[in-house]
Amino acid sequence: RAWLIFTYSFAKWGFPFLWLGLPWTGREKQGDAGPLSAAVLLGFPQLLWAFPVAGTQVAMAAAVPLVVSLVYLHQAVTALRWPRWVAPYRWATGITLMALLGGLAGSYRYYVRSTPLCLPGSDWVRLPDEGNAARLAWASHNLRRYSTTFVTRPGVASLHLWSGVEPPTRRNSNFWMSLLTPQEQQEIVAAITDRDGVLVLANDLFLKISGQAEYITNSVSARFILDHFTPAIRVGAWTLLQRPTDVEHRWIHQAWMTSPAQGQLPRLRLRFGADEPRDVVRVTVFDVTSRRVLMEDVPMRVQTSITATDGVWELELPWVAGDLPEAAHVVVARLWDPRGRRIGTVPVIPPFTARPVGSDAP
Repeated sequence: RAWLIFTYSFAKWGFPFLWLGLPWTGREKQGDAGPLSAAVLLGFPQLLWAFPVAGTQVAMAAAVPLVVSLVYLHQAVTALRWPRWVAPYRWATGITLMALLGGLAGSYRYYVRSTPLCLPGSDWVRLPDEGNAARLAWASHNLRRYSTTFVTRPGVASLHLWSGVEPPTRRNSNFWMSLLTPQEQQEIVAAITDRDGVLVLANDLFLKISGQAEYITNSVSARFILDHFTPAIRVGAWTLLQRPTDVEHRWIHQAWMTSPAQGQLPRLRLRFGADEPRDVVRVTVFDVTSRRVLMEDVPMRVQTSITATDGVWELELPWVAGDLPEAAHVVVARLWDPRGRRIGTVPVIPPFTARPVGSDAP
């Protein structure tokens, strides 16, 4: 994992400075200040970060020693008295590129094994946590279909890009509950007070883990959300909240267990929005927690297609697996198109038991 962070930081932040380690002409003087000046200029933006957290700041901080190492390499190659028949810069170039390409190869394998997000604007985005990828896709599809604007707690600005839904104001930040003043939070409250179709997406578990639990109740925006919104559905640690007076939505991009009749085997029902691709030919059900495939590539020819009247469509598959997943496990359904490409990942909503006849998704 340390090697992964090293190569990721090098590829993202260190690669543009690779030239610092390469004496292009072999005639540089020992006191050449070019690479040293570049290292100073790289370190100066570090002051723009308020404090290091487990995010992009870690990658940038890890890149600084890499760039400094390139400067040292440059200084060493140019300071030593190499014989004329030796081309030291070629050796330096070869060693540096081999190390870089070796690290990038490992990062590429890690990238290929990760889960594609399959959302607008995320063509190259992959996440190592398949359950998290499914939850983000679930949130994005539902926010796009059912909200005119939404608030996320903590702030997840990417969801506005993936869903295509504008935020209520331009005051956005990851931890906006603690960074924005009460007056600035009141602007957000005023923007959503009389607006229809407002949803709130909250991950209060993350706030508790990160020491921000007080902002769930003790802030201007938190008190407004508590007074005017109620939980509608929860997937993992994420909860969608809506006003009690709003109509009950038929949440999409999700799957759940059901049973067509008493005593029969359970079935897996999947619901999608009208704008989601319908060229699904295979479904694989995967237990993320135990890293186990529950149903392998079930073809769509065995499904029952259900036509809805409110712009959503559903698929129903027989549960051909030998057993049901455990209640606390994270389970997803992988969707494949005719060309063998994954076109989506859908969370399977617990409980993993057959619901009564005629029951709907939670």
